[in-house]
Amino acid sequence: MPPLEDFDQVDTAVLWEWASVDGYGRQRVAEPVEVPVRWVQKWIEVPDGQGSSIILEATVALDRRVRVGSILWLGTLEEWEEDHFGTGTSIDDPELHVVRTSNNTNDVKGISDRWELGLQRWRQELPEIA
Repeated sequence: MPPLEDFDQVDTAVLWEWASVDGYGRQRVAEPVEVPVRWVQKWIEVPDGQGSSIILEATVALDRRVRVGSILWLGTLEEWEEDHFGTGTSIDDPELHVVRTSNNTNDVKGISDRWELGLQRWRQELPEIA
């Protein structure tokens, strides 16, 4: 049985971790990996780091730190590859999301971490892989 902090991570997402910026100032990401998450589609308004408010379209709970600017997609890596590289029908709007907020919570004993990410829709092409 998984630890209580990870017990509700019943969804699977594909994560492209923010890696760097190229010479032209464009974002680059790492190779995609599958991560277990708890994905909740909901709209909430939160303050950003500069004091203005932003609208988040989803929240995701997971057991690892993810950098702001990383890209997430709800689904498996196999589904992503089928839809975008295989014989399946390509998705015109793959509903990519970018991490805008990241909050950490420790368990009572300080052993396990749980991260909650706030996501916004990413309406651009997937950044180049570093």
